[in-house]
Amino acid sequence: MFNLCGLPSVRPSINAKNSNRIIAGYSAKPHSWPWIVSIRFNNGTSKNHICSGSLIKSQYVLTAANCVNKINISQLSVVAGSHTLDIVLNSLNNFDVLEVYLHPNFSSNGVSDNIAIIKLQKPLNETRKILRICLPPNGDETYAYKKNVFVAGWGSTTGIGNRESMSNEIHQAQLKVINKEPACKRYDSFVYCVRDPERKKSNICYGDAGNPLMIVKKNKWYLYGIASFVTVNINNLTCINTEPSYFTIVPRYLKWIEPTITNNKKKKKT
Repeated sequence: MFNLCGLPSVRPSINAKNSNRIIAGYSAKPHSWPWIVSIRFNNGTSKNHICSGSLIKSQYVLTAANCVNKINISQLSVVAGSHTLDIVLNSLNNFDVLEVYLHPNFSSNGVSDNIAIIKLQKPLNETRKILRICLPPNGDETYAYKKNVFVAGWGSTTGIGNRESMSNEIHQAQLKVINKEPACKRYDSFVYCVRDPERKKSNICYGDAGNPLMIVKKNKWYLYGIASFVTVNINNLTCINTEPSYFTIVPRYLKWIEPTITNNKKKKKT
């Protein structure tokens, strides 16, 4: 089974109606999203979670470029196979980074082309807790339009951007892609525009950058988006969960992703 992508041993609870959070999401079953990894920054005394990513090959993680831009590779690591952030790190779950590939059109001054590939020092052994998610089968980015999608990660549960507000366990939410609706403010020309159609208004927030936007097809999970940016209140800088959040469109970048992880021919970050 571990030779297949997108088929977790623990089936996600995709019909749960609990009231816990991403913001207004609910607690995920442990290891039901085995491709989600925690990207850590080593500040010399600890390795703190800064973003999430998704394992797409045994040695490659897909994430947002703004998560890893301008960070020395020696200060980055990836934690795989953990449901919680407070796991005691060891050689079995903490993996060093060999290279980082930023999309060549990404600019730290903008929000487009916000995608990057992390190459780990060594391939991971796939287990019940560590598994790849499938990439979309083709470049049809409109397939996700009006679809119900799932997001999951460890981000802020209160809308506040501090460590205390982040979830220790993976939380998830069901949202909907609403590209072409007025609420998207024309951002939807280059990202997926996503919002919760239900009254509870779940959403991503601080610490959720790089989270996967996932679609299930015939019980198999595919990575269609990468959490890129959200709307915040300019007065107190809290996330506005009633506004859409925005995700890099993975199908649009397949022609960059596939050669990069196959040949490593793209210029690496130094």
